[in-house]
Amino acid sequence: MNSSQKTVKFNATYDYVFKEVFKDSKLCVSLINAILNTDYKSEDITYISESINGLFIDSKTSNFDIAIMVGDHTKLVIEMQKNPPSYDMKQRLLYYVLQLYYSDYKKGQIYDSKDNIVICLTDYNILERDKWIDIYTFKNSDNDEIVGIKIVILDFKKIKYCDNIEVKGWVDMITRTDFSEFEGVTEQITAAAEKVVELNENQKEYLRILSNLEEYDKRQKMIRESEIEKKGRIEGRIEGIIQAKKEFIKNMYLAGISVKQIADISKVSVEEVYDIIK
Repeated sequence: MNSSQKTVKFNATYDYVFKEVFKDSKLCVSLINAILNTDYKSEDITYISESINGLFIDSKTSNFDIAIMVGDHTKLVIEMQKNPPSYDMKQRLLYYVLQLYYSDYKKGQIYDSKDNIVICLTDYNILERDKWIDIYTFKNSDNDEIVGIKIVILDFKKIKYCDNIEVKGWVDMITRTDFSEFEGVTEQITAAAEKVVELNENQKEYLRILSNLEEYDKRQKMIRESEIEKKGRIEGRIEGIIQAKKEFIKNMYLAGISVKQIADISKVSVEEVYDIIK
């Protein structure tokens, strides 16, 4: 490599670096082809919005690292997950791919056979034992794959079990911080490595600030999720108490106790008692 700097602080597992590297369509399609064993061409790629609003006003919005259309019939996103999240990652990916699926459909539109693919690259142990890749598809009861939905998860920590040299080369480049004697197994991997080094040389201050913001956002997100979980547990307990009280009222009515007495005992109105026992 020609760059004067050989060691980087922010490799391609960092969101900003990953996005900057793979917004190059040639590098992006090379990574995708290695993972999916496809033969997409860079000229077939169109970058699309990296955000999809939820189906309802208060639904979650999905924000992707890379989002593209391949031709007219394949919508594909790539997500780089550096650290294990506080939620179930597989459930999040399922939400992503379903959002991809429904986001194009408008009232009156005919359903078509468009493919929706989510690729998740993880730099932590997410898969069991010696599995370096997991692929989830939508199938019928005869185990025949139904085109339309696919989730692909790569576990970088298990990449030693992979026999695909190009995939291993990409993972090595993405996770590497020392490029002093690096030479990619393909021209595209070498070009991507040079881009990582260039970004670290030219945008040191920005990357430092971005890293601090990412850490802050992660802490804030964990706090919010913890508060939501706590609120959910409280609401669940309240709902359980309400249901138990309703059952108690019904049982008193079945036992022959008058509605007026039930209302007095339960500290509710007569009208509420009638609503519960009707």
